[in-house]
Amino acid sequence: MSTLEITGILVDPFTKTITEITLNKDKDKSLLPALYNNIGCKRVEKVELEHELRNDLVVDEEGLFEPNQKFFHLKKLAPYTIAAGKGIILGFNKNGDWLSRRLTIEDVEKDVVWFATPRESSLYYSTHIEPLFE
Repeated sequence: MSTLEITGILVDPFTKTITEITLNKDKDKSLLPALYNNIGCKRVEKVELEHELRNDLVVDEEGLFEPNQKFFHLKKLAPYTIAAGKGIILGFNKNGDWLSRRLTIEDVEKDVVWFATPRESSLYYSTHIEPLFE
């Protein structure tokens, strides 16, 4: 694998699949075009997963505003996040640069919960997530 290729994990709530993907950096060594293309968006944001693991979940920044959206939650890896649309898990180094993921597909499969509607996700969140503050 060249330094222009990074291996990630695609979490797809539409097909309820978790697969390994290879992302290619562009001529400017940017990963953003590959992320936009694979997630299907124009802007991304990252959610840091359990800091010690050095993995990020990259999602559509405007995913909550898209019609006909599907959702997922990573119970232990991102306990306070419900993600809208597809997400890609990538690793990162001490400088915060993205690199190939450190998690396995099995790690994600045993942690994911799928939701078809925003109501399902909010009901789950309200009954399974402990509040940060009381």
